[in-house]
Amino acid sequence: MTSRSSSGLTVRAGCLLLGVAVLIILAGCGTSKDGSETADGKVPSTPASPPPRAAADGTDLNACEDGSCEVEVTGPATLPVDSKKFKTGTLEVEPGQDDTVSFTMKQSGNSSTSVQVCSPDGGCTNLGGGGYSSGGGDVESSSAWTAGAGTRITANGIVITVVSVADGSAILRVTPR
Repeated sequence: MTSRSSSGLTVRAGCLLLGVAVLIILAGCGTSKDGSETADGKVPSTPASPPPRAAADGTDLNACEDGSCEVEVTGPATLPVDSKKFKTGTLEVEPGQDDTVSFTMKQSGNSSTSVQVCSPDGGCTNLGGGGYSSGGGDVESSSAWTAGAGTRITANGIVITVVSVADGSAILRVTPR
């Protein structure tokens, strides 16, 4: 016959209670996955999402005159690139509410602009871009297209990249070709 001593039972019960207490304390130190309060009553902070990328030249469209800029366009605008230097027509842009930008290249006089629009997946479309008069007369013409973020547009001597577009605002990067 075995006998139990009360002191051995007390030690085992004490160890069991100590183990349970440690588990309860450790469980209370963590944060919850759903953002609710932790055991100490504090709500854990969530890291803020990064702010939207700002254009290097802000909204200063005149920075584009030399064919090198990164600007934010928030409404209908004309990019003032040097049309003689870069052999382009007048380039009008307008960000839409549907995450696209509308472009119109207007050409007049005895010149022509070749326009290539390349989507982010690599597919490209060539547009005529403007009229050309071999007889010396002036011709007026225009080409229009829409583009989303990541689209690259080449128009004779310049390249325009749609960096981002959302909520009626677009960031465009213009570089010489």
